[in-house]
Amino acid sequence: MIEESLRKVYIPGAVIVVVNATDILYEEAFGHHSLLPSRPMNVNRSIFSLASISKTFIAVAVMQLVERKLVDLDTDINQYLSEYNQNIFHPNYSNHSITLRKLLSHSSSVAVDEKLQNTVYQPGDSAFAKETLADMCFNVLSANTSNWLPRPPGNATLYSNEGTSLAALVVERITEMPYEHYVIENIFKPLNIDTSKTGIRLTDFPNRDELVKHYAYAIDESSLQQWNKEVPQLSLVQMQGNFSKWLYFPFFGFSSYPAGLLRMSAYSLSIFLRMFINNGTPLLSAQSITEMKTVVGGGHLRPFNTNSSSNATDEIPSRRYGLCWHWRTLNNGYQYVGHSGTLPGMTHLMLINEKHTIGVIVLTNGDMSIESNISIVNDTPIYPSVLPAARWIPFGIFVAQMSTPYPIEPDNHMKNLEVISSDEAESEHLSDYETENEVQDAGVSRISIATGSAISSGFGMQCSVTLYMLRQAEPNHKWQIQVVFGKKIKFDFNSAEALNYHEVSVNKNETVPMLYQLKLSYVYNDKGQVGIYHDGKYCITSSYKFRISEPGRTHTSHYDVNSLHDLMINPSVSNQFLFGVRFKGGIISLKAAPGSSISLWDSLPIFTYYLLRTQSYDKCDALFDQFKIIEESSGPVMSSNCLERFLSMCLKYLSTIEDVLNQDLNALKVLIQMIALIPISKQNIMFDENASGFVSVILKIISGKINNLMVIINKNDWISFHKGLTLLICIKILREKDKNDTDNTIDLLSRISEKEQQEGAALQLLKLFKLLDRRLPGNKMMELYKLMNPKDLSLEYLEPTVSWETYIYGLTHIVDNCEYCMNDLEDLIKDQLCRFLKVNYFPMLLPDVAWILTYLKLQTNSKSTQIIQRIFQKSDSLQISIEQYLDSRSYSISSNEFPLVRDILIRSYNSTLMHNINRPEYLLRMLTYRKEHKTDYFIAWFKCFLCETDENWIKYQDLIRSWTDRFVRDQTILSEIIKKVDSLIDLWISVAPNNNQRSDFFVTHIVTQCFSQENVNHLLKNALHTVNNEKFLEAFKKEYEKEKLANAKGRLRNLKDPTNPLFQLMNIAEEHKRQNKIVEDLIILAASMIEVGDSELLNDTFNNPSRSTFVYLILFDKSLSSLSIHKIIINRLSQQWTKWEQGTLLASDIRIWENFPKEQKAIFHEIWSLVAKETEKTVDIDLVFDVSCKALKAKLETNDKIITCLNTYCQEATDKQEYDDLVKYWHECFEIESIGLIDTPPA
Repeated sequence: MIEESLRKVYIPGAVIVVVNATDILYEEAFGHHSLLPSRPMNVNRSIFSLASISKTFIAVAVMQLVERKLVDLDTDINQYLSEYNQNIFHPNYSNHSITLRKLLSHSSSVAVDEKLQNTVYQPGDSAFAKETLADMCFNVLSANTSNWLPRPPGNATLYSNEGTSLAALVVERITEMPYEHYVIENIFKPLNIDTSKTGIRLTDFPNRDELVKHYAYAIDESSLQQWNKEVPQLSLVQMQGNFSKWLYFPFFGFSSYPAGLLRMSAYSLSIFLRMFINNGTPLLSAQSITEMKTVVGGGHLRPFNTNSSSNATDEIPSRRYGLCWHWRTLNNGYQYVGHSGTLPGMTHLMLINEKHTIGVIVLTNGDMSIESNISIVNDTPIYPSVLPAARWIPFGIFVAQMSTPYPIEPDNHMKNLEVISSDEAESEHLSDYETENEVQDAGVSRISIATGSAISSGFGMQCSVTLYMLRQAEPNHKWQIQVVFGKKIKFDFNSAEALNYHEVSVNKNETVPMLYQLKLSYVYNDKGQVGIYHDGKYCITSSYKFRISEPGRTHTSHYDVNSLHDLMINPSVSNQFLFGVRFKGGIISLKAAPGSSISLWDSLPIFTYYLLRTQSYDKCDALFDQFKIIEESSGPVMSSNCLERFLSMCLKYLSTIEDVLNQDLNALKVLIQMIALIPISKQNIMFDENASGFVSVILKIISGKINNLMVIINKNDWISFHKGLTLLICIKILREKDKNDTDNTIDLLSRISEKEQQEGAALQLLKLFKLLDRRLPGNKMMELYKLMNPKDLSLEYLEPTVSWETYIYGLTHIVDNCEYCMNDLEDLIKDQLCRFLKVNYFPMLLPDVAWILTYLKLQTNSKSTQIIQRIFQKSDSLQISIEQYLDSRSYSISSNEFPLVRDILIRSYNSTLMHNINRPEYLLRMLTYRKEHKTDYFIAWFKCFLCETDENWIKYQDLIRSWTDRFVRDQTILSEIIKKVDSLIDLWISVAPNNNQRSDFFVTHIVTQCFSQENVNHLLKNALHTVNNEKFLEAFKKEYEKEKLANAKGRLRNLKDPTNPLFQLMNIAEEHKRQNKIVEDLIILAASMIEVGDSELLNDTFNNPSRSTFVYLILFDKSLSSLSIHKIIINRLSQQWTKWEQGTLLASDIRIWENFPKEQKAIFHEIWSLVAKETEKTVDIDLVFDVSCKALKAKLETNDKIITCLNTYCQEATDKQEYDDLVKYWHECFEIESIGLIDTPPA
């Protein structure tokens, strides 16, 4: 019924999918994907331009922004467009704002002239180079144009592609990314839609054969003329031969692409539709879905009739608009919400029933516009006759339409043929006993017998065919597989172990793949009747089935397949491989059929290994051809689990063919061709390491035989061989642990001797990585570029690159070999660069930024490099990406990244791309990175950023101050930096050797920091002794004298005062065992500032001698022995000595000398012995005192005698008192006058 409907309206092909919220309820492809070459339509692989169905994606994108509160449906869109000096408004109703709600409901009064719309279609992708989406919106919808209804916005509806495209432009401006990228990231990826099979431009699809070709039926000779009048720029072509009634539309595009140029398969679109039925999950809330379905204006907005002057009607409009989605009432009276779509050569429909439970998608590649006198630019309803399925969709009735077997009548020339009625065939339902893998292959078991080995005879053509079937079973099982024609004719399959795996298996109880083989003979005549040879005669039949017969004690159990198989005649095929044949449970016993089915993909390596093991290479082509037919019609693409199981199966049974692989190159070739059958995709490429072990083994074998192997590869073999080889290489690269290991990967391609084949294989591998949306690691991309023909390299093949370096390397090759307008290429590069940057396609890390800036600074005569530099230099997106990344990293840059930042900010600085980066501030922000608040971090920062050549922008003094501020409070870091100050000063000076002011500032500033935060003594103990720079040391001494000594001058002689700088210096000196030169110098400096008075000198050397006195320090500290104060004190003490020798000692001095404690006496002798030594005195100091002591004693004795005499003999004398006073005076003189100067009368 559906195919008949398509023929009636001249549609070459269609895909119909019916869904509910969770599942696909029905899916079927009809007719032709392409007429020439002939290719069938496919639900999953045929990619359509969705036409106006694309608009529903705009509505979803807008509602996502509404939910994120980034836009409001009822706000003037000019607030979102932010276009300088450009606003979009109705020129006659400027006070009526244009909102997203009005744009999405076609009520914005946008009314672009129909003739203008016809001109927007441009061949290929040329439309995108001529005009951007923004250009289109602002050019077409400016206030100067007539593209507006004579009604204010919000008062009438008129379908508008440009209006909805303007809503897509709002999405671009709000999200700051191209609309198509937004859809990929926020709609396709969350829905797990295969993004490699979606796009806008032709360049989005590496394999354009997947794009459905578009046609229109030429009713008469005027059809081509009429089309070329409507769209002359498309240059329609009338096809030849059997298709001369058809017009072919070349692929085209247009700048208002969001409204009608989204491309995807019906299967992918069904995922989107299920989201809508499922109330928005996972993209939107149910409230947003309701908003989109709600008719804007409550149904009161009327469509504007461009052919009527009054536009006054009370009729309910045929379409009532929500937000892009609109309601319709079909001929059956049921209401639907959805969207249709037409473009030249395509007519589509996507509907959901009123209960919001069932949805239908119909995509076609035929055009009905000219025939039905409907404008090709308007979104029009598809004829109901195209959609017979739509009549039963609302009721949930889904009946699989099976074709009725062709009636068979006896042929007069085949009188010995017995007719078997098709009524005898049994048609039964699928068994519940089948495994999950078997259910997956439900479609592949319905395989017709392909017959072959034809011999002409009087009865017609005599043929034979050998059937091959696989089943997992015990090797010695007793049951039998049969093929049954009707109820009478049965043939038994012969069984044998397919791979002899049981012999090498460790588990002898394990079931193994069994091969069942049956050769059938038959004849057929020109009426298509088939006669199976049985019991000496041919029996006419049209169908057959398979059965397992299992003998039991009392009866034989039968297990049939779930459906009949039609006979299909093909004399050229003599071997038929049966895949996924499934048997139902027993009718009586209800137990499962013995053995187990082998799934489609498990069957392929087992069949292949069997043919290789038996060296039946002539049957391999038939196996692969039949497998491809079944695989292409089997439904969804191969899953990752299925691919993993396939590779594991290949590895498991590899030992059964290992010998033949090593001995026979043909076997290795066939195995590689088998790998080429894998429909690899980015959805199934995920598998474990064990599964990829097979790939490594095979590539190792190939590596040892590649030269000889290439000799036997002919032109017919090459396509499948190089596809299989590159697929193996791709899998190994993706699973490689060591990303720099190229063994048995790209190096294999380099060993292909024929240049053309080498280039073709390299291109195939690159295409494969692009298809998988994977990147080539390390330098492998560059190696691949070197193997390719430069003319084959295009921008789309740069997508598998992993870095900016490889990307620019590829760009250079493309520019060098450009064969078309360089301006066009530059525009394409700009677009691709912008797209990559918007989606962060390459990492934008510090090495990448440094590499890009270094590349841009490169001075070269290469024109290609200059062109690429110019494109990058002028890229606003690149500027934004670099500045945003650098800004995000400014507080988290580690020390090992400093050289990169130095290259970015100084050596390769680009004022255009870093216009908004304040370099001094950026350097200072880097210093706040707390994770590396260590000495090495600050040293590295200093070396990288303060030791470059003198840049005008660098305010060195400010940076130095900020640098030291970060660590001056941390004594540990400060000490460690002071230890390295010599090298820092040398580096600093080396940058500007003639700039003394620069070096003087650095030294002075660092010295100043040593005295902040009470750091100086810590530095004297732990760091400063390592400094050798004389300029620094002299500056430090001066600062020490100023900051420490000058204010403590009066306390310096008090060596018991902990606050005394000299006391502190002496302690440090002792800790360093007097090896700290700077401390020793400071002690000298301090000592030289002290003045010693006579009384202090006599007190410290005689009255109260002590080792803790300043005088003792001056006399005996070795570091001070050279000081002038040392000599001065020695001389002053020598003079005192001389005075003592001259009799100046007092009686009190003698008593001090006589009464010295032992310790003080030792110190006294130590001091005066030093004086004697340095002044070369030969008399001992004690002798000097002893002489005076004796003189004192003699005088004291005389005094005592006089007193005795006076008291004895002169008691009554009148002058006794006078003598008593005299004696008393003498006593007083002993205390205040030198002993030698006191005269006493003789006794």
